[in-house]
Amino acid sequence: MRSVVCSILVFLVLLTGGCNKDKLPMPSVRFKNIMIDHYEFPYGLIFGDAEYEGSLGYMEITPYIETNPGTYSILARRVDGEWITISEGKFTIWAGLSYTILIFGTIERFSFQLNED
Repeated sequence: MRSVVCSILVFLVLLTGGCNKDKLPMPSVRFKNIMIDHYEFPYGLIFGDAEYEGSLGYMEITPYIETNPGTYSILARRVDGEWITISEGKFTIWAGLSYTILIFGTIERFSFQLNED
């Protein structure tokens, strides 16, 4: 509920011109792998401009990475270096906020949850 209220407040401030949106800090995101079969994302993940290069194993969490506000899908790098979309939905992030993207489930059926920190 708190994240919804915060998102609405940020939206209203930007909509009414109550602050200079250029002065709000860029949003930042991080990834956390909580897949129950301990699957590892070995080659990297992308969300917007936030690119994490490297392996993300079970229960690991990346550092925060800045990106532009907007609506994005999650991409993963394949062994051949090609980026593929792995999220079914798209997630919206707002300026001035930090987020954690949880990856959960199993390799056969995994999902994502965007949490405001």
